[in-house]
Amino acid sequence: MRAWCFAMLGLIALVAVIALPGSTRTALGVVKNDRVHFVAHLVGTQLFSLCPCTANLAQTQYVKGMYHARTTRQVELLSLSPKQLVSRAVRHIVA
Repeated sequence: MRAWCFAMLGLIALVAVIALPGSTRTALGVVKNDRVHFVAHLVGTQLFSLCPCTANLAQTQYVKGMYHARTTRQVELLSLSPKQLVSRAVRHIVA
């Protein structure tokens, strides 16, 4: 079980490294963008909450996400379980 959690963390790190833009200027702009920063913490909260061994990391991402949440909708999104968030996203895309 623990090996699976470490593999998941490695995969997340790999995706983050690949997804980062090559330009330093663009990277700094993304880091300073509060909405992007909020989404990163939202994704971190959801991914880390999937495994009990990363529950502390999920809680840390939740707290950091709350710092960047600017609307009641963003606060609500942070409070949803992964299953609820996916269900809501699918309904939003289909509608």
